[in-house]
Amino acid sequence: MFRRLHISRVKPELANTFHSHCPSYSLNCTNLFLQMVHEDIVGEIFKVQTMTAVQKSTSNQEKLTENDQSILYYIAGYTIRALQKRYTRYSTKKLSVINKFTDNSSGVNFVKQYDKWYKTQDRGGLQKPSDSLFLLIRELETIIRKTVEPSYSASTLLIDPLKETMMEGFMVKHYCDILMQGETADIVSAITEDIIHLFLTIRGFAVTRIERNKLTKKAKSQPSSSLRQALKEKSLNC
Repeated sequence: MFRRLHISRVKPELANTFHSHCPSYSLNCTNLFLQMVHEDIVGEIFKVQTMTAVQKSTSNQEKLTENDQSILYYIAGYTIRALQKRYTRYSTKKLSVINKFTDNSSGVNFVKQYDKWYKTQDRGGLQKPSDSLFLLIRELETIIRKTVEPSYSASTLLIDPLKETMMEGFMVKHYCDILMQGETADIVSAITEDIIHLFLTIRGFAVTRIERNKLTKKAKSQPSSSLRQALKEKSLNC
């Protein structure tokens, strides 16, 4: 679609056709008008794409429980603190960007309803995340739920393929553009990758703990196959 628009934009025949219908205007004016029309078309396409993606993302996020979103709010706050510690050691530029991810307002919005877990766990070191950062973390959770099946395996939990999928997510790019508006592409890409890597690491530890607990409970519930246990059961049945 965009390739066709570009071809149409640079095609001289189109400008000449318009100029033939509006001879009172110069060819340069006609060409400038056509460039503005094409620019508006591209803008409208992006606007529709964003609206469609937001609606789809909102629909997918409705599957998250209030408890899920409270935990994601906490993870968003932890993400800021963890990256602040990391960037303090080697990148003042990244540190200045990540410091803008905090919420210093006193207003109340729909995101604030998920700060219960954050308030419970905070010991003074966590940072309150901005709305856009929370929405970004929530989008990452939505992507991983669509990508990884509940029957986890070593291959489905590999970080690099999941990171690549998330980096290419339309809404991920959308929220990162809001969070890092005006920053260079390399800074946006680097910080986005760090956020995703940290999120996957945190989530990976959580999944591992849950699966390990399941295996532990399953092992405890199974009867012992030892010789002593077998003799004991036999004597009881006699």
